[in-house]
Amino acid sequence: MESSHGGPEARVAPPRSSEALPRKRRIAARRDFQATYGEGAKRHGRFVVAFARAGEEAEGRLGITVTRKVGDAVVRNLLKRRVREIYRRRPGDLRLDVVVNVKREGAVASFAELREDLLRVLSALEGRRASG
Repeated sequence: MESSHGGPEARVAPPRSSEALPRKRRIAARRDFQATYGEGAKRHGRFVVAFARAGEEAEGRLGITVTRKVGDAVVRNLLKRRVREIYRRRPGDLRLDVVVNVKREGAVASFAELREDLLRVLSALEGRRASG
């Protein structure tokens, strides 16, 4: 079928739902970061340090910090996107407020290495919550 412009009819893709981590699932306020650091359990990994505490929301939330020591803005943003993606796609729901601090070593880690390390740390935090 042809359009009025003489070319094939334009096909419009149906709108797709976003797979992004919703804003309500992110920790943004400094007081929430501080509360998680102060009250939360802490686990070290090769590329990350993660803190977790029982959240006030029904769903778990994620906060990410990547300092300037790790790299320039491009590197820091890449690492934050990777951590969000790993957190979003992990199995289960932690129902915890989690803050992930990426270490300098994270800048040279592959996605697979970062994923393995972060999932191991999150699993350890979840196990601590179940036992304590």
